[in-house]
Amino acid sequence: MVTTELTFELIAPALIARSAHAQMLVVGSRGMGAFQRGLLGSVSTATTHHAHCPVAVVHTLSALDPVSVTKPVVVGVDGTANSRPATALAFDEATRRKVDLVAVHAWTDTSSLDVSVEGWEEPARAVLTRSLGEYPERYPDVRVRSVVTVNRPVRSLLEESEEAQLLVVGSHGRGGFSSMVLGSTSNTLLHTVEVPMLVVRSAYRG
Repeated sequence: MVTTELTFELIAPALIARSAHAQMLVVGSRGMGAFQRGLLGSVSTATTHHAHCPVAVVHTLSALDPVSVTKPVVVGVDGTANSRPATALAFDEATRRKVDLVAVHAWTDTSSLDVSVEGWEEPARAVLTRSLGEYPERYPDVRVRSVVTVNRPVRSLLEESEEAQLLVVGSHGRGGFSSMVLGSTSNTLLHTVEVPMLVVRSAYRG
């Protein structure tokens, strides 16, 4: 069912207030006042920082063409409880879209040139497998491809998003304080990815 509403309220606070009773909030990446490609609009910025439900930001590519709709959903998994809601929603989106899921875990927050790569892959895969938990069994129709990298999360997720129809991330990741409204990885990706992106807060339960 589709309903419409005309309001004279300031739009960002109005959307944030209504998000408390919504399953998902969908916004464009920039509005009528935007003039530079790649910059996130004020409404998109406010809602991704403060909305009470998952926020989908649709960028220049809507992923509705025949090729894009077959591409996978990508989710960032950092190994903390903060990424679990994003993982849950990513599985749900993948099964609804009938596509694969790419689960990405970056073993380090620094450049691959700054760390020793010896012996990192096995523990990284163990963290990713543990973080996925019971979701592969709950969604047996979703084929999962696990990707572990020794790279910055932003770079790893940005690369995978180039061949995806949707990117799903938590609102903040490892190292983030609970009071932070949006983590640096999520914030950077919002300004750089071209495909639709879902920012999932810890309140979401799949």
